[in-house]
Amino acid sequence: MDPALLFALIVVGFPIAFMALWSLVLLILSSLGGWGELALWYRADGVPQSAARKSGVSLAMGRGWLKVSYRSGVQLGVTPEGIAMKPILVLGLFHPPLFLPFAEMETRFEKKFLGRYYRITPRRSQALAILLPGRIGDWIETERGGFVLPPLTDALEGS
Repeated sequence: MDPALLFALIVVGFPIAFMALWSLVLLILSSLGGWGELALWYRADGVPQSAARKSGVSLAMGRGWLKVSYRSGVQLGVTPEGIAMKPILVLGLFHPPLFLPFAEMETRFEKKFLGRYYRITPRRSQALAILLPGRIGDWIETERGGFVLPPLTDALEGS
């Protein structure tokens, strides 16, 4: 094969193959973590302008012991009505922005082996859990305004 043709195939083919593989990875993450499922009910246009925002937030989402970690990959917005979640640009495919109304979720703090977590359970999918670091949960509850925090639970089970 002509080296110039081989070089051209690599230059053109590698980005196409990489984008296809990255798209497949994002589809699998969205499915396993439950982001795609939540998008069926809670899809949004983005983070509301009136929301208090925090970027670079880490969270884990999934069922049981299988969680997908979005380390420093999500922008959160909090309004008195709910929580908006939007992934960073490189995670955006198959991960549309979400808005979870507080009326549609259960929230609580949990103490686990490695620290304190804020657990969000959407009412439409009780098996799905979103776990945020405790300090982010404190921020959410502060921005939410006037909510009395539930007591810590000693949840050392697998989820």
